[in-house]
Amino acid sequence: MRRNLILAAGMAMAMAGSAWAASYRITTAQIAAAISSTGTAVEPAQVDLLTRVVAATSSPRLTVDSAETMSGRLIVRLSCEQSSECLPFLVAVRATPEAAARLAGLSASDGGLNRSSAPMASHEVVIRTGTPAVLLLDSKHVHIQIPVVTMENGSIGQRIRVTEKGTRQTYTAVVVNGGLLQGRL
Repeated sequence: MRRNLILAAGMAMAMAGSAWAASYRITTAQIAAAISSTGTAVEPAQVDLLTRVVAATSSPRLTVDSAETMSGRLIVRLSCEQSSECLPFLVAVRATPEAAARLAGLSASDGGLNRSSAPMASHEVVIRTGTPAVLLLDSKHVHIQIPVVTMENGSIGQRIRVTEKGTRQTYTAVVVNGGLLQGRL
């Protein structure tokens, strides 16, 4: 009897924990639809995910924040309309040079991209050595936020080293913006 109660309690805790940490993959079809809504038609097969992209809901509304050509590839920065649903992320898009130039050339005044978020220029430093930041560590069932200090300068999309304040544990993370980094467990 006691063993059954312990098993039932363990199962209830596991179910509660998995419901809390639910995450849903953002698909290339969702990303292609968001990019196509800016007036540049993109098929899901043209989208290359640069990292695993997840959201807190099954169908988040995505917005295109910026786009630029970098080393011959079109790099598009997207985010969820509700910032609590997902972190901003980057994707590579295989587009014709004309479509890439059109998407990269859109401005907020044209009714195109929302450029209110941080710039995506690969050379622009958005976080400096010694700056306090938040590191988000994600895996399938665990989402952890850790206060860290940066160990080197970084720009959006760049991998940098950071250290945890209390334990001095070192992590490698991708810069999301001036105070937010993303890592993996």
